[in-house]
Amino acid sequence: MPAPENTTVRVILNELTYTISDQQFVSDISPIIQLKPVVGDYADGILGIDNMGGKVITIDYLNEQMAFEDQLGSTEGFTSIPIRYENKRIYVPLTITISEGKIIKGEGLTDLGSSGSVELTSLVAQKYALTNITPQIRYSTAVGGIGGAATGSDFRAKSASGAVSP
Repeated sequence: MPAPENTTVRVILNELTYTISDQQFVSDISPIIQLKPVVGDYADGILGIDNMGGKVITIDYLNEQMAFEDQLGSTEGFTSIPIRYENKRIYVPLTITISEGKIIKGEGLTDLGSSGSVELTSLVAQKYALTNITPQIRYSTAVGGIGGAATGSDFRAKSASGAVSP
């Protein structure tokens, strides 16, 4: 259920120290957000990217894992891809082959809260006539994440890759 329009968010203005693995972090302020209606019992908070600066990011698509490390470890079995970090967001190269002759290339925003494999904007869907793909499943939900209601459709593309391609 989306948050009411006049929601009050409590903010802790004192420093808050928290530990992830063997590292400690300190935040200057901490908003207290009612996440349970959105994420259920799967999370007790959201971590921002500020304390991850200067880290090596490992994205393991096959095992659905992401790690932030102090230094680069073994790269055996991995392919290095360029990422772009801007306005506290991580962008990765993305190539999606919908069908023969219908290929979408661009950047994907890394959204660890997304339950979908790849989500495309309505502008991309219009540009590539994705509403004409069959079969597809249309949906609408009252709880589409932090933003509230959402509508869209699911379909299976031929492939999606984070690797850089010509």
